[in-house]
Amino acid sequence: MKNQGGIAGVALVVSLVLGGAGYVLAPSLQDSARTDYEAASRKVEAAQRLLYQYNANLARIEALTADLGPSVPDLAQASERARDEDFAGLYQDEVDTTVEVLEIDRSRRPTGAIESQIRDGVKARASLIADNDKLLADALAAVGEALRLSPSHAAANRVKGSILTFQGQAMARKSAGVRRRALAARDRVGSAVASIAADQPRTTLVSTSGIQEQIASMEAESAERQAASAQVKQTLADLDANIARLEGELAAAQAEADAARAVMDAMSRSGMDLSRPDGFVTFERDYSAAAAKYRSALGRVHAINHGTLPKATIDASGDYLRGAYVENGRTDNFTVAPGLAHYRAERDRVAGAVASATDAVTRYQERIGRLKDTLATYQQQQSAAAAGIREAQATGAAAVEDLIRDSDDARRLEDEAISRFSQAADAWRAAEVAADNAVRSAAEAARLVSPTAEDVSAASILKDDSWIGAHLSTERAGAKTAAAWVHFQQYQNETGLAEALASAANALGLGDDVAQPRRDLAEAARTAGVQAADSAIEAIQNVHGKLGKNWTVVAQYAGAVYLKVVFGERQYLKDVVANYRNAIAGRETTPAAATFKERLAKVEKMQ
Repeated sequence: MKNQGGIAGVALVVSLVLGGAGYVLAPSLQDSARTDYEAASRKVEAAQRLLYQYNANLARIEALTADLGPSVPDLAQASERARDEDFAGLYQDEVDTTVEVLEIDRSRRPTGAIESQIRDGVKARASLIADNDKLLADALAAVGEALRLSPSHAAANRVKGSILTFQGQAMARKSAGVRRRALAARDRVGSAVASIAADQPRTTLVSTSGIQEQIASMEAESAERQAASAQVKQTLADLDANIARLEGELAAAQAEADAARAVMDAMSRSGMDLSRPDGFVTFERDYSAAAAKYRSALGRVHAINHGTLPKATIDASGDYLRGAYVENGRTDNFTVAPGLAHYRAERDRVAGAVASATDAVTRYQERIGRLKDTLATYQQQQSAAAAGIREAQATGAAAVEDLIRDSDDARRLEDEAISRFSQAADAWRAAEVAADNAVRSAAEAARLVSPTAEDVSAASILKDDSWIGAHLSTERAGAKTAAAWVHFQQYQNETGLAEALASAANALGLGDDVAQPRRDLAEAARTAGVQAADSAIEAIQNVHGKLGKNWTVVAQYAGAVYLKVVFGERQYLKDVVANYRNAIAGRETTPAAATFKERLAKVEKMQ
């Protein structure tokens, strides 16, 4: 705390007064008790000398470098942290006091560069901190010996309270460093969960895209197209076969016609052989036969080229030459024997259909090929996403282990800090009781003091000093408040951890109940914190008048009640605001009121 020096000064006065009171009043004790009291006082004096050597600021160096490495950390990393806005807000005092803590010779002091301050601080960090902590341990041991000799020794309990408070603060500060590691682990858990959430949609690309169904549908349509193409190609082949057959028949008929015509032309050139008696008859018969063949062959040529109506006849009821063709008495339903011209025209049409069908099949195959390429891409992406999820789950599981381990380590340190603060409060309470007893004893002894010795009598000096016990009561309240704040940190951290585990449970397969133990710890911390705040309020409620209505007592009371607000009991918010306003009224511009003004601004925004 920034005002530790002032508190230590007041505590020193209290200690000296209490010690003096004990010494002055000691003749009323039994000889053995007086001897034990004096021996205990010497132990307390030794403990005080050790305590005065303790430097509370030295422990803060750990906040700057403790989790950057076991020996000398990376100075670039340390200085980068020191420049970080959040870190600087928490630890700027530690950075500012590093040089003074190490008591570096002025000729060797850095000019202000954070790297230099860190370097000089780190060099002696381990040994200085160890020696500094040992001062508290040795002082506590000396006080313990004093209290074994004189359990109600006021000064011993007062010094014990101071020592335990310092130890509690140091442990709370160490826990903050461990919490930083836990927060880093929580960030890794969050990153793993975010990575899994980003990859998860890609694990079902194939099924959700419907691409396999598209491929199956396209392949079915392609098969139909291929079957249709094969059928058209067969039709074309049949047409080609018919055309080839008819072309053969046409060639044969044309050859027969040409042969018959050649006979006719030869007979026409040679004429009739009239030297023979039957020359005319023979010529006429042979020429008629050749002409008949010629006509028949030409008929077949025409029929082959243009087709026939094989079952049609000329209607005999009319003019034979002009009569209509009929089939079964009808003129609208003839049986057609197509000719070569028909087949050739049909072939042209079917050939176009074959080309179209072949092109359609090709297009379907190309589309199927593209879909299969897309399917392969989706499958690769699915495999990559699954691998990414497995990796993120492994990373997240390791981060969860780190998070829980660091949180447990921090909580153990916080529990120890709370225990020290609670023990400190008990010591302050014992000192308060002893102080009140000493004041009452002094009042009784003052009645026996002669008027001539009244001005120099210790009993006369102490009889009205009830403020001493009241001051110790504020120290007890401060220890309880410190414990409550640590409980609040536990409450916040465990609540945050529960939320982090709950959000990561499904992605990392942690189970549905993984967050419940942390919620239970958070609720236990809240309950204990409220109880500690109530104890602090109780300790400070009756001391305002005894301390001359000091304004800092009002602020301390407001701070204790504010703790109940941060634990969720917002019905006290107006009381906190009123008390802070009363505390700083007329002192708004004084440096001592700055902290209270900041707190007042915060709570006013919460209304």
